Order: sequence, then structure tokens, then C-alpha cells
Amino acid sequence: MVRVQAATLVAPHHIEIRDYPLPADLEPGAVLLRMIASGICGTDKHTYRGETVQYAGTAMERTTPFPIIPGHENLGTVEAIGPGGAIAHDGSALAVGDRVVPAPNRACGVCRNCQRGFPYYLCRKLENYGNSLSCADAPHLFGGWSEFL
Repeated sequence: MVRVQAATLVAPHHIEIRDYPLPADLEPGAVLLRMIASGICGTDKHTYRGETVQYAGTAMERTTPFPIIPGHENLGTVEAIGPGGAIAHDGSALAVGDRVVPAPNRACGVCRNCQRGFPYYLCRKLENYGNSLSCADAPHLFGGWSEFL
């Protein structure tokens, strides 16, 4: 089994380099990226310091689910694509080797706003790579401070 290393924020003020399995099979439409670079955003700084409430006072309020792999300002190359292929923002088909800047957000696809075709940022269950998706469960690699995303 191929192992991937990632900087993992296990709790405020505590980062470890951990090993994760490289996903063997990708879901339809999923893309595996080999990371080139990942920025350090103000959100990463706040999460590191323990300021983990996001969207405070709104219906979207949530707390960071540790452990996480930080990094949502990412650049990578397409390493693999799940069954059925994947498309870029402009509608073109992605191919292995393409250099991409992935959007850091993942819409649920099932809430009322998603079902009505509204833009992803109106999703009621919006998740964000690098700060709201825990790496505790497979496929683990939900942040850019990793060899793969």
C-alpha cells in the first residue's frame, strides 16, 4: 500500500507529519491531485491558534473537526481521475497531467439549494477542504498540506 505524508493539525498548536493510505479507487467524478504548492491563509493561522468556530452566528456555524490536513489555497497536477471523468470549471475535460487550482469548497448536492441548481456557495451543508473536513476517515486527504489531495 502506498503511503502519503501530510502535515496534520491534530489539535490547536499541535501539528504532526502523519502517513495516510493513497486512495486505491476514486469515486465517479473525483480527481486525485499531486500537490505542487499550498498557501498559508489567515484561516489556517486562526485554526492553528484554536479559533475554530467558522461562520459564527449563522445557520452555517460549525467548529473545526480535528484532526485536519490544513490547506485550501492549492495548486496541483491531476494524478488520477475517477470513473466517468471530471470536468474543469470551464466545462473542458480534465486529463492526467493537467495543472489545476482546485476550488476549496465541496457542495453537498442534496440540500434544497443544491437541488435547485444554485451556486455552490449557497449550499446549506458546504464543506471546505483544509478546514472543515476531518482527515480521520477515508479517503483522508482533504487538505493541501499533503503530498496528494
